[in-house]
Amino acid sequence: MPLSAEFQGRRPARGGTIPAGVASSRLKDKNPKFPLFPTPCPRLFWGTAWKQFRADALKLIASGDRVLAMVSGGPDSMAMAHWLALLLKKHQFQWAIAHFNHGLRPGAVLVFHQVRELAQRLNVSFYYRRLNVKGLLQKRRLSLEDAARRLRYREAHDLARRHGFNKIAAAHTLEEQAESVLLNILRGGSLQGLLGARPMRPVAARSRIMLIRPMLGTSKKILMEFLNSQKIVYDRDPMNDDPRFLRSRIRHELLPKLQELHPRALEHLSGLAFKLGVK
Repeated sequence: MPLSAEFQGRRPARGGTIPAGVASSRLKDKNPKFPLFPTPCPRLFWGTAWKQFRADALKLIASGDRVLAMVSGGPDSMAMAHWLALLLKKHQFQWAIAHFNHGLRPGAVLVFHQVRELAQRLNVSFYYRRLNVKGLLQKRRLSLEDAARRLRYREAHDLARRHGFNKIAAAHTLEEQAESVLLNILRGGSLQGLLGARPMRPVAARSRIMLIRPMLGTSKKILMEFLNSQKIVYDRDPMNDDPRFLRSRIRHELLPKLQELHPRALEHLSGLAFKLGVK
């Protein structure tokens, strides 16, 4: 079995494309005052979360860019998809959604349908591929997380090349940036590792397609408040809470303790990565 399988028809078992045309600003919604959202967003959203995301995204997405957003169905990527649609109202670019099934969870088909319905509602093209993570693990000595990430980025890169996207968006948040810094410290990583996740980098060696992370300045708490206020359905991957993974223990044990010691620990860890990356 190949490491990724192409879509045949509309079944979610393989992979492929369901086009919905180029994303446009003519998106219909029941709430004309706050387009895209069924209920008015809290005023705090516009002054904090949206202001931060818009500022970060405009540094990464230029007019005329074609952006392929990786949407897993989890809270982070679901928020990013809605915010990219909102950004389109004021900024000229094109975008689409890519969803990957890692073949590790029995509920993956349900998540597939949720993300596909989101793409249809936002009027953007939808790309889907199933990844053979277990097959890669049999060939190479990698952790489950690393194998899944490598396949996901490789297949996103292939989709971008095939369909003319010059940027791939990943929904890494402020918390994940702090986690990456701590993870590299605990593993005795290099100075390069302390940089954490860069806002923009080539998705692969010698590639002109860039991987962008417009959510690095956004906290999980703020995006969860947005999702809950809009009653947006999202998926929770149990692997994210599995204590067998070091990143999960950092998320649920170490970061809360650090925030008890200092309420802005997340911002400072993320800021450290940014300062080290400034040339």
